Amino acid sequence: MQKPFYLAALAVALPAVANATDSRFTGQIQVQGNYQETDGEDGKWSLATRHSWLGIEAVEAINGTRYVGVAEADVDPLEDSASARQFYLGLEQALYEVRAGRITTLEYNYLAEPVSLMQGTGADSSAVGQYLDPFADRLVQLELSSREAGFFAAEWQLEDEDASDTLAAWTVVTGLYTAEGQASLSYHQDETQDAGRWGLSLRWADGPWALSAAYLFREDPLAWDIGVDYQTGQIVSKFAYGQDETPGGVEYWSAGFEQLFTVNVNNFFEVRWQPEDEILLGQVGFQLRL
Repeated sequence: MQKPFYLAALAVALPAVANATDSRFTGQIQVQGNYQETDGEDGKWSLATRHSWLGIEAVEAINGTRYVGVAEADVDPLEDSASARQFYLGLEQALYEVRAGRITTLEYNYLAEPVSLMQGTGADSSAVGQYLDPFADRLVQLELSSREAGFFAAEWQLEDEDASDTLAAWTVVTGLYTAEGQASLSYHQDETQDAGRWGLSLRWADGPWALSAAYLFREDPLAWDIGVDYQTGQIVSKFAYGQDETPGGVEYWSAGFEQLFTVNVNNFFEVRWQPEDEILLGQVGFQLRL
């Protein structure tokens, strides 16, 4: 779909959310300079506004239940483009949440996010993340959680109305919360695949140090990542390594830091190196969250 459709949809939604008990604008504005050098080609700089998005969130609380509506669009002003990011309705109780629409997938949320340490590359910042869809249409999600114990989440992706079947794919994720972090195990079954996909992720923190790891497996290993970050004051230093285990897969090293001015404002400098392809990517940027 084209950019005017999504921008018009957000504009139409404004009067509706204005009457909600609680409504707010959400988003992220990111501007970055990219440096890329490949084997046989000299490096060059470019300016990009990728990974920017705008949205609206409306919340209505009735008899202890929170009804949530979210509309978000990815925007890239320099490329003159926009596309749907999230658009869903949900209800939240103390121990469970139900959502339906276009939503962040459970696999991406629990597997890729913990190891997506680079700000400038978005969903492509990890080997595991390249196998997972950040968002998907026609999702129904159920999430049960207890901060004292753990969580269980299930996701069903429905086919469009013209398809002969109802279900396109389904996912379950379960995990534990501890004082040091979180561990989760996932299983995803696409109805077009004979074998399902298993995933494992870990996020462990101790003082200024945090360790993140993720692993994907379908009959054979698919990809894995491991990352470490260290925070001192307003500076967060990050190091990561990941590998795609499939034939022709990419191996990478990355390092960088973020300077956190406030919870909503930061800048970053990052370097990513793919030794087999001899590709060097450098990124320096500024990020503002609404």
